[in-house]
Amino acid sequence: MALIPPIFLDAVVAVGFAGQDGKAHYQATGLIYAQKQIDKNGKGYRVFIATNRHVFEGKTKGFVRFNQESGESAREYELPLVDASGKPLWLAHQDT
Repeated sequence: MALIPPIFLDAVVAVGFAGQDGKAHYQATGLIYAQKQIDKNGKGYRVFIATNRHVFEGKTKGFVRFNQESGESAREYELPLVDASGKPLWLAHQDT
């Protein structure tokens, strides 16, 4: 059995999409990770979400929800999945 440091468990997010009621309904999970990307000020990260391809296919917008911390409400963020021209903002592995 692999031992996963507790800090990695907070990297798991719920992935959801708007239902007919307009509220987010969570149907999947993803793993957040970041790549250090130095900007002109010498700091910054590029953030990624890893999940299954079928989770985002055909969707234009989603939501991610982060785990709550001691007594706080879970945090929810809108996740655009296409740009203004309709081009996907996410990448899928070439292996189908």
